[in-house]
Amino acid sequence: MKRLPHLIASFGLAIALAGAAHAQTVQGLDGDWTGKLEIQGVTLTIVFHVRTVDGKTTATMDSPDQGAVGLEVSNLKREGQKVRLEVPIAEGLYEATLAADGKSISGTWSQPRPLVMTKN
Repeated sequence: MKRLPHLIASFGLAIALAGAAHAQTVQGLDGDWTGKLEIQGVTLTIVFHVRTVDGKTTATMDSPDQGAVGLEVSNLKREGQKVRLEVPIAEGLYEATLAADGKSISGTWSQPRPLVMTKN
């Protein structure tokens, strides 16, 4: 039983290193991207920060109106002009198209919402 915490820590480290090993460069997205998201009549500012360092592109998301800063973006992808950013902590997904001039991204933000139905 004494070895269990060490095993768990080793497993977590292995997963983190494996994820880092698969990180790759995503071209043409570096910078800060700001937009407004309207949800049920409330407008929220959303900011994506995309950085490439040592051949690895990473991103975080801020929602300053909600006090959320530095939320991890996973599964950042670009295929042609199609862009995809997933924000696991917010259960959010942004799928969009990068403009030809590279200065804007337009798409759809989605979050799964639970819905329970009852028969009347």
